[in-house]
Amino acid sequence: MKRGYFRRCAMAGLGALAIVIPATGPAAAADAPEWTVDPKASFIKFTGRQMNVPSDGTFRKFTARIRFDPANLAGSSVDVTIDTASAHTGNKDMDATLESEMFFEVKRHPTARFTAASFRAKGGNKFEAVAKLTIRGISQDLVLPFTLDIAEQGGQFVAKVSGKVDVSRTKFGIGRGDWSNTGVIADKVVIDINVVARRQK
Repeated sequence: MKRGYFRRCAMAGLGALAIVIPATGPAAAADAPEWTVDPKASFIKFTGRQMNVPSDGTFRKFTARIRFDPANLAGSSVDVTIDTASAHTGNKDMDATLESEMFFEVKRHPTARFTAASFRAKGGNKFEAVAKLTIRGISQDLVLPFTLDIAEQGGQFVAKVSGKVDVSRTKFGIGRGDWSNTGVIADKVVIDINVVARRQK
């Protein structure tokens, strides 16, 4: 009798503990509000150097899912998908080379992806995104410093984001064969991001 009684008390105590722990533990952060990117006012630019001469290009097609709130960084996230075939330099031969298996190999890897779910406030309008960049199926961690300015405009909020980060092209397998020579094409490529996004108040 006593053994059964103590067992029922112990089970009841464990049940109560299971209820109390989730209730008193840290609550998950709510998602930050979602923003809609204005593609006409946004761009992703890349700059490399060939024989020490700067060479610029842009990705003309990309989509982005952005949830961001400076007051709720824990609930913020960014997921950008880039159409690698949309790389445009203004030079048809160079664009064709970028599409080839020596560079982006767009037939096998039609998209690149940038994702971030961790952010750091650096004071004022400055932030850092702790992110992952995937190109040609190869992922590399990076930290993207950026500025963010939000203003009210026409009954909605407008956010302007600007950031730059250096990446190593060879770590992503970009530039193979004769193009792998970093004395001809520098290893460092500068990614320049400017995004305008909007959301309702």
